[in-house]
Amino acid sequence: MRVSQIQLLQPFLALIFSAPLLGEPLRPSTLAFALAVLATVFFGRLMPMRDGK
Repeated sequence: MRVSQIQLLQPFLALIFSAPLLGEPLRPSTLAFALAVLATVFFGRLMPMRDGK
């Protein structure tokens, strides 16, 4: 379950690393959504996990 949360970061990391290579600008809205996803993943990892019982 926690691994799936980390995989949510993959598209944003690809954006950050590919933008300088392709020369495309990063829009503020794109960065805002990336930060929102980062915050969601961060707080999701802090939450205690239930064992499903």
